[in-house]
Amino acid sequence: MKALLCSLVLGLLVASQGEAHGENSQFTGRWLNYYTAANNIEKITEGGPFYAFMRYIEFDEENGTIVMHFYVKENGECLEKYVSGTKEGNFYAVDYAGHSEFQLISGDENTLLTHTVNVDEHGKETELVQFFGTGNNVESQDKEEYYNAVREKGIPEENIVNFIDIEPVNAFQRHCLKHAFVIYSYSEDVPKKESLRPDTSSSPWNQDQQHEDDFPGS
Repeated sequence: MKALLCSLVLGLLVASQGEAHGENSQFTGRWLNYYTAANNIEKITEGGPFYAFMRYIEFDEENGTIVMHFYVKENGECLEKYVSGTKEGNFYAVDYAGHSEFQLISGDENTLLTHTVNVDEHGKETELVQFFGTGNNVESQDKEEYYNAVREKGIPEENIVNFIDIEPVNAFQRHCLKHAFVIYSYSEDVPKKESLRPDTSSSPWNQDQQHEDDFPGS
């Protein structure tokens, strides 16, 4: 009888954890890059496809989709990107810089840790571990969890790019906000992507316009 009760309790615990992990919609919102690590460092340095600056991620559990809004720098130009993907099992299949499998490691209201496996158009495979946040502070325990995730994936710590402290990055982000984001998002002539721009005064999109220098390290 005790064994049966233990089995039932364990089963309920596993089910509840799976359910909580599956509710990714709770992580929809404004996210900023803190750290990105990759086994192929050229993918996350300037000019690489993952030298990118996240602005917003939308998880739609009902439809099994994800949409990411970010900026990249190509040939000295700031380019705004919207990339979408579909949920397949425990990851999202995303066609960007080849094919990517994007997966959540852990998250709460302030931090988001993710793992991505990318295969580019030449068949080169890259593993990435990213740390996103919502404000200016990085808690030591969150940073340690991120470093542990990087180690578990076999990525050297020297391949971690700190997006918080790179001064040119902040200048680039401000440039993007002033010359791409604000113009694109608030022009009356450009249709809004309604699923990513909730019509509320507390929307992160409105916060972006009011606090364009609100970046870690700026």
